[in-house]
Amino acid sequence: MRKSVNGNLSDEQLVLFYLQGDQMSLGILYERHFNHVYYKCLSFTKDSSEAYDFVQEIFLKTFAKLHLFKGNAEFSTWLYRITQNFCIEHYRKKYRNQYEVLSSAAYSLQDEEYTPGKFDNISIESIIKSVSETDQLMLKLKYLEGKSIKELQEQFNMGASAVKMRLQRAKQKISKQMKFSSEIM
Repeated sequence: MRKSVNGNLSDEQLVLFYLQGDQMSLGILYERHFNHVYYKCLSFTKDSSEAYDFVQEIFLKTFAKLHLFKGNAEFSTWLYRITQNFCIEHYRKKYRNQYEVLSSAAYSLQDEEYTPGKFDNISIESIIKSVSETDQLMLKLKYLEGKSIKELQEQFNMGASAVKMRLQRAKQKISKQMKFSSEIM
C-alpha cells in the first residue's frame, strides 16, 4: 500500500489504490471530477445549491460502489453515467405527479365567456404519450429546458444525427396525431 498518492496517476490507478486501502485517492478523484459532475447537475437543476447537494450524493454513491467499478470503461465515463442516471431519476420523481393549482380566475369564468375550441375533447397529454417515454423526455429536455443536441447526445449516449432524427420523428408523430384528431372533430 502507498503512503501517499501521486496526483499524476490515472483515475483507474487511484481506484485501485483506494481499494487497497489508500484513502487519499478518494480526495484526488473528488477534486478531479467535482466541476464536471457539478455542472452536469446544474444543467438539470438550474439551482446551484441543489446541484451541490446532488454532487455530494453522487460522490457518496460512487465511492460506496467503487468496488463494483470493473475498468471496462474509463472512470470518468462510469461516474458520468452515475451522474446522468441520478439526475434523470430525480427529474422523473420530481415531475411524476405534479398538478397545477387552478387560480381563482379559472373558477370565476362564466359559461358565456367560453368559446369551444378544436381540441376540447382531445387530451394533448394522450397525444404526447403516443411517442416513447425516451422521446417524451428528449422533447421535454430540448424544448422545455433548452438542452442542446450535444447535451442530449451525451445524456442518451447517442450520436448527434440519432438525437436529431428521434426528435424529428417524435414531432412528426405528434403533429400527425393532432392533425388526425382535428379531422375527426
